[in-house]
Amino acid sequence: QRFDGGGYPGDVKDIFCDGVCSAKPLAGEDIPLPARITALADVFDALISSRTYKDAWPIEKALAVIRDEAGKQFDPDVVDAFFEIQDVIEAIRIRFTEKHHGRG
Repeated sequence: QRFDGGGYPGDVKDIFCDGVCSAKPLAGEDIPLPARITALADVFDALISSRTYKDAWPIEKALAVIRDEAGKQFDPDVVDAFFEIQDVIEAIRIRFTEKHHGRG
């Protein structure tokens, strides 16, 4: 779900509805804060991580995407908080990358 309300899945079936009904996708602050935080963290991790189908992006390129998508894909307040603690996020990433590769 995008902060601006767009993106997949769009209209979703309301699983709590008896009969035929649908729920409009959430947007902005109607999206729970943990979901807004997770959305940004998930995309950042996906961009900077190697996958079988893609190479990891350079951190600078991933950060540019996060910054460019503030107010569109991501909550701008969450983006601001992300950049305020970017040094902590990077330290954690390095620490766990080293552990994962047997160097920690």
